[in-house]
Amino acid sequence: VQALIEEGYAQLAAVTAPDDDVHLDAAETAFENALEIEPGSVHALNGIGIYELAKDEQWLVLLESLKKLFNRDHISMAIGYFEDALEADPGFLPARYNLGLAYRQARGADNYRKAGEQFLRVVEADPAYNSVMKLLVLTYRDAGDLASMRTTIQEADSTLAGRPSMELLLAYSLINAPDATSDMVQ
Repeated sequence: VQALIEEGYAQLAAVTAPDDDVHLDAAETAFENALEIEPGSVHALNGIGIYELAKDEQWLVLLESLKKLFNRDHISMAIGYFEDALEADPGFLPARYNLGLAYRQARGADNYRKAGEQFLRVVEADPAYNSVMKLLVLTYRDAGDLASMRTTIQEADSTLAGRPSMELLLAYSLINAPDATSDMVQ
């Protein structure tokens, strides 16, 4: 199983473009074979979730203006795999992080809220994990929740002491937020 999982991730890492079907198909096959042997493998479930997000990326780029008409079933499938991985191991941060990414990709108020919940759980477990704090801030901004965005940035200053850019991120987020108001800036 481990060799199949490693092969799947190696194939994902070798993808050179969204239409790189050779590596994407090889990754899918490796993860599916691993899941046939060990159906609850969090690493295989997480990997096939990443595959589902990546496989139709070229269509999302080409059909950006037609997103609402585009069949987004691959995001639902990815979400399902990430949820399965978390059911098998609720503490597996890569799956929780990727679940948040999938919800962000799905867009919409409810999905942004769900993404924020997942990112917040990752922040609680490991605030420095894969720039999750920035994604949480941007998710709050995209959801229009400027109060939570500002609170998160202020808490990040103490949580991630010594790391630059949180103040710049606050300024950028406030300037680019759809409903930014001057009373938010102190």
